[in-house]
Amino acid sequence: MDIIYRDENCCLITDKGPRENNEDFGAVEKVGEGYLIIVADGLGGHVGGELASKIAVPSFMDYFKHQFGKKGIEEIMREALKFAHEEILEYKELNPEYGDMGTTLVAAYIKDKVHVVWCGDSRAYLIKDGRIVRRTKDHSPVQRMVDAGEITEEETMRHPMRHIVSNAVGIKLKVDYEEWELGDYLMLSSDGLHDHLTGKEIEEEFYGGACEVAERLIKKALERSGDNVTVAVLKMSVKDEGRVVREAILKAGEKEEVREEEVSPSTPVLGLEVQSPNELPYSSPSLIRLKVSSNSFVENPELDLTYLTYYFDIFWRGEKLTSPKLQLPPLLPGVTLEEKLQLKPKYTGVFPLKFVLKAKESKIAKAIELRVVESLVTPSGEFTGLEKYYDILGLIGEGGFAKVYRARRKRDNLLVALKVPKKVDRHIGRLFFREIEAWKQVNDHPHVVKLLDFNTMPHYIEMELCDYSLSELLDEKGTLSVEETVSIILPILDALEHAHSKGIIHRDIKPVNILFKNDIPKLSDWGIAKVVESSGGFSYLGTPQYKAPEQFFPERFGHTDARTDIWQVGVLMYEMLTGELPFGYDLDEVQGRIRRGIQPKKPSNINPEARRLDGIIMRCLRFKKEKRFQNVSKLKVAITGKVSLETL
Repeated sequence: MDIIYRDENCCLITDKGPRENNEDFGAVEKVGEGYLIIVADGLGGHVGGELASKIAVPSFMDYFKHQFGKKGIEEIMREALKFAHEEILEYKELNPEYGDMGTTLVAAYIKDKVHVVWCGDSRAYLIKDGRIVRRTKDHSPVQRMVDAGEITEEETMRHPMRHIVSNAVGIKLKVDYEEWELGDYLMLSSDGLHDHLTGKEIEEEFYGGACEVAERLIKKALERSGDNVTVAVLKMSVKDEGRVVREAILKAGEKEEVREEEVSPSTPVLGLEVQSPNELPYSSPSLIRLKVSSNSFVENPELDLTYLTYYFDIFWRGEKLTSPKLQLPPLLPGVTLEEKLQLKPKYTGVFPLKFVLKAKESKIAKAIELRVVESLVTPSGEFTGLEKYYDILGLIGEGGFAKVYRARRKRDNLLVALKVPKKVDRHIGRLFFREIEAWKQVNDHPHVVKLLDFNTMPHYIEMELCDYSLSELLDEKGTLSVEETVSIILPILDALEHAHSKGIIHRDIKPVNILFKNDIPKLSDWGIAKVVESSGGFSYLGTPQYKAPEQFFPERFGHTDARTDIWQVGVLMYEMLTGELPFGYDLDEVQGRIRRGIQPKKPSNINPEARRLDGIIMRCLRFKKEKRFQNVSKLKVAITGKVSLETL
């Protein structure tokens, strides 16, 4: 199992099952005060299906995040699914060998309500009081038979057409949307789960923490499934699972109440000390220490851990205990025996525990209370191999394929930024390799974020830690003056000119990729940079509001080249000076204006101060590449001719 995302409320797990490739893909991110969860299941052969799901999920995620707060959730989600569809279509146009690929996709945004959008047969389920109360309807012939009363839900699991879908992202799009009230849990799944488990079998697993539920469901499905299985679970209600288990124990007649310490009056006098943290993570075993002593020789001391077995699996000296009674070595007078136990939680909640030490006619008991919480650290395995070299200090941000962390390098205590893939497969490995190869060629430029180190096993990129981004600067100030704009753009153009001289096109110039170190602007993120001599590319990536006409419609405007970056610089300057984007925020609006050749209004119509750069920006934004500045050098000359360098 691969844990893609985990926090105290939400968990996303995927397993390739018996197959060689995993065509499923998913993502979870907190947006605003809610969760955005996406699960996709690729179609079109091993490579094509795997690629389609990995195009659709980050495309949906990026569009949703960029539009969030600017319009209604339903509108954003419908548009995000359309955008993911267009991105796959564009990639297929550039790469005809992938002409059959597509993907199912289901996405949910959860805050005060549950907003669900989907295409295909990946599903969302709402669970309340242990029952499925809502679920999405598949876009499939089998679902139509169910709706017509021709077959039952149970019969769909044996129907020969159960794997056929009527609609898929990148093939034939159908967008369905529903809004649900909150429940106890929400689950999103690929058909590797729900094609093999009945509704009742799914309901039986909804208790405990989010990852606990997801793990049980995947294990159950894999007993029958020959497919990839992906499950995302969000626990919405705050129920004390510990209380539920404790109530079950009390019903069975066990006495729960324990005093802090019990000492029998008989000799020998025993000593027992328990050292444990107050909170334990659900995700992994935790160490507790016991100190045992006696005032006289005790041959066969026994430690009774019955109370712990209700809530934990217990490991002693590397072995899981099969009995709650632990036989300890002999105790010598005045000598303290130290023992270590590892506790692996079964549930989340608050648990009263009692440790009872017995010897002859004497006994002593120690009572403690432990809280088990969903782990707030990064998913297990994400930093495998890196802990020896870095202290991970916190998350800076994340994109479709990777997360960026603030970290301290242990060998010299240098603070760095660490880019780590969310998961590693053949496609992600190739993407990281492309980024490293492009970055190495431009790394000597003072206005490129420094690449400090990299590796492919484990996969990571170490880079200099910057102070803030242009996006943060614009959020704070709204707009910039002409002088401020030019003082930032000229160094970035220097970096682009250097990249172009190496045959590298950036293709993703936007505010979040302009970073500042000691107020010096630097260009970052070479993840979708294209080497001119190479074929293909990953032009499906990138934020739509900054994409050039040739990225949307290559059959009409040609393929990307250095002039693509010049278009994006034009969009960037327009936004810096006006606080607005020249072609709007809506995907359909941006594509529609470009398709129909509708030029934006001049920047000075919004901000009169921008008049000096009107002509330059509008030339950058010519639809035909031949009418833009033909290289960065000419753009730099034009800018410096309008704005005196002495004023910068």
